[in-house]
Amino acid sequence: MKFLKLSFLALFVSVLFLGCNSGDDDAPPKLDPEGDCMIATINGEFFNGEDVSVAVFPVGETITLSGIVPDVVNGEIKTLTITITRTSMEGPIPVGTYSVTDNFPDIAGQYVDGPITMPNNFGLPMGTLEILTHDTSAKRIEGEFVLEGEDADGNPISITDGYFDIKY
Repeated sequence: MKFLKLSFLALFVSVLFLGCNSGDDDAPPKLDPEGDCMIATINGEFFNGEDVSVAVFPVGETITLSGIVPDVVNGEIKTLTITITRTSMEGPIPVGTYSVTDNFPDIAGQYVDGPITMPNNFGLPMGTLEILTHDTSAKRIEGEFVLEGEDADGNPISITDGYFDIKY
């Protein structure tokens, strides 16, 4: 019985680390060139977007990055979205660190949590976004983020250790 428990634990840990991996404990996780990833810690709970997508809107030069975690059994959903609008920048979004504030509408965060039929929608007006790489030829963007906001009752929402690596 002990062997069975240890085997199950080893299998679980192996599967857990297949999504995003890293060779260095201090470095953000890295993926193979074809993989997409959006992870974060939301109020102390690990978020690993199972369905990661990006939408590019050339008219407003907007890139929207999303990670979704559906909980089909309980009928709930968690979605983390970062929207970058290049209204004050020319050309592709450059590598660099950007502040996310109420007064800087070019970058916005949003978190959705709750029942699929009526989820709670929270704006995340404060934080930082760092674009680590943006290869417009390969159409791949990678970055890190920290976002903060409040729920409808004024309770804080803290998103830390955010990382994305997405092909668009």
